[in-house]
Amino acid sequence: MCYVDLSEAFVRNQVAGELTEQLTIYSIVNSLTEYYGVDSVQFLIDGQPREYYKSHVLINTPLIFNEELVETEED
Repeated sequence: MCYVDLSEAFVRNQVAGELTEQLTIYSIVNSLTEYYGVDSVQFLIDGQPREYYKSHVLINTPLIFNEELVETEED
């Protein structure tokens, strides 16, 4: 598991909205889980656990790669 500690300022300055929040969180998760040995990502805000990133994306448990947000080439 990889821990990512974001500042409250980072969260506060993020544009609100479900899709924006998902893209922010899962761009981090999907990037980090590409590394060998990283299966999940646990987010903290200023060193503390939080239930939601802003208001739409749950971050109170470790998150895994989200294939739904990845565009793939079709054959």
